[in-house]
Amino acid sequence: MADSQPKKLILIDAGHGGPNDEGAVFTDQSGQVWRECDLTIQIARRVLNLLQADGRFMVMTTNEALDFPRDAACAARDRREMLGEYAMNAAAAGQPVSFLISIHVNSTEKRSSKPSGIVVCYNADAASAQQMKDSIIQNGAAAGEDLAGNRASNVVRRPELSMLNLPFPSLLVECGFIQNPHDFALLTSERGQALLAQSIAEGLSKLMWGTPLQQGRLLAADWPLDWSKFVPIPAPEPQIRPPLQKH
Repeated sequence: MADSQPKKLILIDAGHGGPNDEGAVFTDQSGQVWRECDLTIQIARRVLNLLQADGRFMVMTTNEALDFPRDAACAARDRREMLGEYAMNAAAAGQPVSFLISIHVNSTEKRSSKPSGIVVCYNADAASAQQMKDSIIQNGAAAGEDLAGNRASNVVRRPELSMLNLPFPSLLVECGFIQNPHDFALLTSERGQALLAQSIAEGLSKLMWGTPLQQGRLLAADWPLDWSKFVPIPAPEPQIRPPLQKH
């Protein structure tokens, strides 16, 4: 990277996490309860580490950018307004926000259905969503994993989502369906989360610079994943604080 090229400021939004905002909740066959808010922050941290290792990005979670506790109450509209204000201040300081990626886990209420695969949601920029989708699926295929699943389409327009109505580019990635056995194994294992994070980070690198990650790539020896040795990451105990009191 030439010295004249400034680093790209990337915000990573880990979906859910406030009081009474666990997101999707799933109980596996052993009785273990899994919460979307725990999985999204784990994957988000992995994406953050990969982008930081690359060296061409300034990157932080939205909670870090706003100096706002992840487990504090915040309405979606308020959060959107806070991010808009942050973006104005960042631009005034000479470091505009280049992109926000919001990480989520999908769910279905249909017990007879087992949908699978990632979904990239967008509002205004279908081309970026398509590029991100292609990058994620191709990166998974290179590792011997089908991240496309059985979706009719892996790209969906969702103009009602607050994180897709910001004054800077953004996408939301649903990293798989927690009820699907294959997706569940990806979402809840060290190596599965590493693959999802790698795929998202590669997509961001290609969107921002037109090239793959320069550093922080996983070793080819790690792939394909051996699901016969699959061991889930223990889900953390819920630690939800009461809403912040207004003064």
